[in-house]
Formats: sequence, C-alpha cells, structure tokens
Amino acid sequence: MGTTRLQQQPADWSLRRCADDDGESRKELRVWMRRKQRERLTAYQRQREELRQLERQPFASGKALNSTFTYQAAVKKIKEDKDKYVPAFNVDRQWGVCGALMACPQRTAI
Repeated sequence: MGTTRLQQQPADWSLRRCADDDGESRKELRVWMRRKQRERLTAYQRQREELRQLERQPFASGKALNSTFTYQAAVKKIKEDKDKYVPAFNVDRQWGVCGALMACPQRTAI
C-alpha cells in the first residue's frame, strides 16, 4: 500500500520551497513589489487630483483646517469641561425624575 497522495503533498511542497528559496530572488521580488505599489499609489493620487480639479468647488481636505497646538489645546479643554459637567447634569435630571415618582421636592444643585 504505500503513502497516500495527501501524505506525499506536504513533503513535495516543502522540497519545492527549499529549492526555490533563494534570498536574492526574494529580495528582488520585494523591491519590485514595493516599486509597483509606489507606482500605483502615484497613479491613484494623480487621478484623484485630476478629479478634484474638475469639481466646481474642490473639496478641502482635513489638513487645510486649523490644527495648531493652541487650537488642539482649546478643543481638549472644551471636551474635558463637557465630560465634567454632563454627568452632573444627568444626576440632577435623575433626581428630578426620582422626585417626581416619589412626589418629593426636587434636589437642589450643589
């Protein structure tokens, strides 16, 4: 009886891989793939730029917005303030609902 075809296949594959395993050819392939990727990317960017020029009002990317350090600091401060006051607002609202359900006076804000 001998080995089955499934048992022979992995051995054949590993032998083929060892025979084809040439570091230089892999390096050349990697360089070629990188070059082709760059070519495709530049072609894509060129195509997008051409389409953008055809628009009546070209779309302004996010890079054109004000992204200075002071602007980012201001946005961060606004977010922190919002995060600080929104939970307090929700607690006050919950006390109001609770008081309405229990027919109690509303809790005053601290």
